Amino acid sequence: MSTNCSDSSWSGKVITDPIHGVIHLTDREVKVVDTPSFQRLRGLKQLAMAQSVYPNATHTRFAHSIGALGMMIRILDAVARNKTDFSKEQKEDLRLAALLHDVGHYPYSHLLERIDSVKLTENEVDDGSQEERVISKTRDDYPSHEKLGEVIVTSAEACSFR
Repeated sequence: MSTNCSDSSWSGKVITDPIHGVIHLTDREVKVVDTPSFQRLRGLKQLAMAQSVYPNATHTRFAHSIGALGMMIRILDAVARNKTDFSKEQKEDLRLAALLHDVGHYPYSHLLERIDSVKLTENEVDDGSQEERVISKTRDDYPSHEKLGEVIVTSAEACSFR
């Protein structure tokens, strides 16, 4: 893993991850991590309710997103070692994409995104025959986590780290 921090974009802030090792953050990445939208990922479980069955499965979307950044750094280092490289802007975009890929997630993983697609039914008995009636929804569908993430990243809050 590259540890060269002579680039002026490095903040000097480092996250030590038990799986991905030392992850150096740029100034812009620090600003992203410090936003309320990114900090809320600390409270969201990566594996929904898995910790109910597997007590050590307590991974958060925050830790997962930091790990995704760590993996992207390794990928970019491998690309550079193989004499194929990206521009500085492309590298920054790829790093931010890895860091922000889960910023729009809801609690309980993907479960809540699918709640509106569940067909709620109720059985009624009328003159001895069963009839199925669909219970109408009273609210709009939840946007996908990708759409919500897009809204978060392009919102006024996000403008502070651009």
